[in-house]
Amino acid sequence: GHPETLLLACAGAGPYFLFEISGAPSANRPRALRLALLSGALALGLGAVLLLPLADVMPVSAEHVFRKAWYALQKRSEPPDLILRRLSAQLAPYWVGVPGHGNRLPGFAVPASYAGALLFPFAAAGLFGRQRSRWLFLGLGLASLAVCVKTPAADWLAKLPLFDIAINEYAIFLATFAVCALAALGAARLRGGDGTGVFLAAAAASCVVLVGLSARLAPQMTALGMPQAFARERLLFQVVPIAVAAAVLAAFGRRGRAASALPILVFLFVAERAVETFDVSPTLPERAFYPDFAILGRIPRGAPYRFAATGMTLLPNAAAVYGLEDVRGYEAMRLAALVQTFSLWCVPQSFWFNRIDDPTVPFLSFLNVRWVLTPQSVPPPDGWPVLAEDDRVRLVENPRALPRAFIPRFVFAEADPGRRLALLGEIRDFAERGVIDGDGGGAWQANGRAQVRIDAYEPQRMVLDVSAQDAAVVATSIPSWPGWKVDLDGHPIATLGFNHAFLAFRAPPGSHRVTVSYAPDSVADGAAISLATAIFSAFLLLRPRRLPA
Repeated sequence: GHPETLLLACAGAGPYFLFEISGAPSANRPRALRLALLSGALALGLGAVLLLPLADVMPVSAEHVFRKAWYALQKRSEPPDLILRRLSAQLAPYWVGVPGHGNRLPGFAVPASYAGALLFPFAAAGLFGRQRSRWLFLGLGLASLAVCVKTPAADWLAKLPLFDIAINEYAIFLATFAVCALAALGAARLRGGDGTGVFLAAAAASCVVLVGLSARLAPQMTALGMPQAFARERLLFQVVPIAVAAAVLAAFGRRGRAASALPILVFLFVAERAVETFDVSPTLPERAFYPDFAILGRIPRGAPYRFAATGMTLLPNAAAVYGLEDVRGYEAMRLAALVQTFSLWCVPQSFWFNRIDDPTVPFLSFLNVRWVLTPQSVPPPDGWPVLAEDDRVRLVENPRALPRAFIPRFVFAEADPGRRLALLGEIRDFAERGVIDGDGGGAWQANGRAQVRIDAYEPQRMVLDVSAQDAAVVATSIPSWPGWKVDLDGHPIATLGFNHAFLAFRAPPGSHRVTVSYAPDSVADGAAISLATAIFSAFLLLRPRRLPA
């Protein structure tokens, strides 16, 4: 769902590699660089089956358009008081609110770098050790933290290509990684009998900071509606393991066996994380998920018609589990042209699905919506048959739903996108009228006489029988993502934009067999590259190696 994750992972791995190679003997560096370049090329080749299709569709997505036109131009940094608030959340995320225990401060959707308070003294012990790599982890952690808490470093990073459209706050995982790496170095010191003093001092400082900040931020937590007992519990989950760990290490240290305390400290850390996270995702019995709704059994599966529900009834992801083609959508990347039609048929909700309040709007009939689930408290639209009623919901059928492929009686060719959308807003019967891309002289024109029948239907392929007395535009309600192809009698033909965001084509006079299929060249090309790379990688892996003399 978040393509920038790959970008940010590479942004962290690159400095790590350069740091490691800078410490290698100079004679070994050229070979290491060659191997690194080869590894990078192999990684790109193996990932081509995913990367090429992503590059193919990203430019036509609404998210890319939005980020290039608006998000890339925005200031990423925030005032000092908000930066400090974000920093405090890295020490204890519950300070900004916990769902189910009051409200949550807006703007904190990205998780914090926090991975357990007991890591703090471990990380301090690692930081004050002698391992060269500690400086890398410190720099990597501070850099990612500076970006994620929105200091001016966030603005500097956003000036770089790709980073300008990426949500760079997702780089917070690098800060978590850095703390964990430093903590591992600290554990290694303790195992060697070193670092006890630093651990104990950092443990005391951590407890003082956590208690002090908790007291200072108590009014904020109260304002969020967080119960005081819950806030105290969260604080105890942090400071008690640190205090117990410090006491254990001090006791073992006095007997000269500080290293023997390490297994106990690790156990305390595991226990801390268990009590802090046990109720984050509570387990529920399997029967609680996606129960069998008899009312949905009235909808035939595999038929070339779509489904919708009104309001908050049966959210779209759930509909997909039941095998229904839900027109409302719920995707991380949306076709930009389709998003521009939302005002014609739904109420878009930021970062969520498209709510439908009125199932009778004409554009929904064009979108092939035949079955609609509504609350029983809402009367069925006039003339819509009621198929079933059960458990406070009602299933109704749209008698005006158009087939997935049909022949509009009149078409209007319009090249200007804004004018196309305006025309679509005026149409009340999409079986009668449709708008195609192009310049047609500014008038409605009669479409050719033709009939179309869907002979076979699959999610990514549809076979049509077209009988045309005249040359005609055959319209569909398939969103025109790159990669859709049309073959007429076994020969590829050009596609045509229809109703601003959908697929159509022109059929010549006569009887024709037409196949509409989703077969992006980028997937085929990417698969070929990935397969070739996999074969080459296997050759490199299996070839005989010379053993040193």
